[in-house]
Amino acid sequence: MYKKNITLDEFTNELMNNVQEILKQKYDIEAEPHRQMSLKTNVELETVCFKFPDSPAAPSVYPEDLYLKQYQNGDSIETIAEQTADIVYGAYKMSPPIPEMTTDQAREHITLSLVNTAKNGKLLSEVPSFKVAGGELSAIPRWEISDNASFIVTNKICSNLMLTPDEVLQMGQHNIDSGEYEVKTMKEVLSGQMGIPVDDMPDVGPDMVVLSVPSHVRGAKALLSDKALQEVHERVGGDFVILPSSTHEVICIPAEGMDANALRAMVNEVNTTVLDEQDFLSSNIMIFKGNKLELVGESLNPITKVDDISIDDDMGFSM
Repeated sequence: MYKKNITLDEFTNELMNNVQEILKQKYDIEAEPHRQMSLKTNVELETVCFKFPDSPAAPSVYPEDLYLKQYQNGDSIETIAEQTADIVYGAYKMSPPIPEMTTDQAREHITLSLVNTAKNGKLLSEVPSFKVAGGELSAIPRWEISDNASFIVTNKICSNLMLTPDEVLQMGQHNIDSGEYEVKTMKEVLSGQMGIPVDDMPDVGPDMVVLSVPSHVRGAKALLSDKALQEVHERVGGDFVILPSSTHEVICIPAEGMDANALRAMVNEVNTTVLDEQDFLSSNIMIFKGNKLELVGESLNPITKVDDISIDDDMGFSM
């Protein structure tokens, strides 16, 4: 039954109890719920994780999201709990094996991802990082289990692996340099989404190129690949502006003739009206002039800061 004026804390407790009971009755399995705070990209959220006796995996849900998006829009706790129990059980059954935490495995599986520096101060205090584009973005290490499963490599994990933060970042950069990326025109991207042949697609404005990775998960990390940036540079025919559309992909357009303020306004509109907070990358635009990724000021002239890094083999980390 829908209860008016129930608080988030009350909702969370009822949700935990209901999901636990549904898992026992529907799937004949015991799961112990635990509340904890988790640092996610751009936000710190309370999570409820469900621990199963025969598995190290602990599927998590975010009660505040369910409270705001479903409960306050009229869904009953019973309905939400039923859906959540099904999701938790599915995640439990499909969870990949926990990786062996060794140096060799770290060398194979650690990559990097990009986050907004200003929005992730607490997270960045707990993980190795280096700054990108005048400090607007920060690169952090992430252990990839699969395309859709990964975890952030914290300073504590580095210590357990007996690796320094620099060593972990270098492993991540090596895998970025040797990994796959994806450069497609906006026409090609829309063609795939709409199921229409590229030749039948209408023009979509200026020569837009979408840069990501094949999985399209945290694909903005392709900005850390010199090979990817050079390919975009060739595709667009010179210097290009980067529109940080999300943590999963960025849009690149030729710099010539573009208005920096108009582009920045477009990015801000998308960020405030369309983008989920956890996918936010930046409200500022960047430019690549053949050898360096830089933040753009009022015009298309780059803002130079001492903590800019060149995307080259020197690995100029700013810790």
